Amino acid sequence: MTPTRTPLPTMDEDALFPSDYSRLDLIADDPSPLKDDERAGIVKAIRLAAKDGGGRFHAGTVRPYLPKDHNPHRVGPIYSTFLDAGVIRATDIPARSGDTRNRNGNRFVPVYEVLDWEGLR
Repeated sequence: MTPTRTPLPTMDEDALFPSDYSRLDLIADDPSPLKDDERAGIVKAIRLAAKDGGGRFHAGTVRPYLPKDHNPHRVGPIYSTFLDAGVIRATDIPARSGDTRNRNGNRFVPVYEVLDWEGLR
């Protein structure tokens, strides 16, 4: 017996291509809208590392403050958001990563400086 294909349901073109993107606009600037709890933990780690470093921090100083259940790959997009908003800036000072898990301990990473502590939220 030959399997038969079920025809695709017909859909209105407006349903496929909506003209109202207001829902998407609400989350367009958030790198991870479903992970607000992780974002809060990462921002807290950045604030603690910056406080300990006199306003400066890098990946190696933030890492110890990250909660164990947080995805470390979400840190970069948060840095980018703060850079774009003018909350932090990259300095010309390089620092060693210190991350020996992937043999990146001697890799240089950027050092950031906090420009707006109130914006670092």
